[in-house]
Amino acid sequence: MLIKKIELQKNIVENPKNGKGILNRWDYIKELILCGKTMTFSYIELESQSEIGIHPHMDNSEVYYFIDGEGTVSDNGEKKTVKAGDMLITQAGESHSLINTSTGNIELIAFILM
Repeated sequence: MLIKKIELQKNIVENPKNGKGILNRWDYIKELILCGKTMTFSYIELESQSEIGIHPHMDNSEVYYFIDGEGTVSDNGEKKTVKAGDMLITQAGESHSLINTSTGNIELIAFILM
């Protein structure tokens, strides 16, 4: 299966997860069963000074892989700086948030496994 970004719809999310600003998202995979697990896979651009609000993952796990930009995550309440090449793993029962502290967009891949 080949999925081309040019064929995907851009989703604009205002104040994501009760955060602030704008998040642009392209959903490559939305609820595909793979190896017996349901997964989603999205490319995300979080605009400058925008944030994804703190939110828990009760029944799923999420991975952020950072491609470009710099920001601050809350990893279960602990603030950490992230930049290109970093990965944040949030297991079921944990919580996280992301603040874009750079002048450009933060680009990342978000992978959710249920």
